[in-house]
Amino acid sequence: MVWPFKPRFRKQIARIEVSGVIAGSTR
Repeated sequence: MVWPFKPRFRKQIARIEVSGVIAGSTR
């Protein structure tokens, strides 16, 4: 898959996903 976003933007998304997973596991 080709992402039309910059690598920095992808890193931000990855951070949000990771933080979401941590929050979900914490619950």
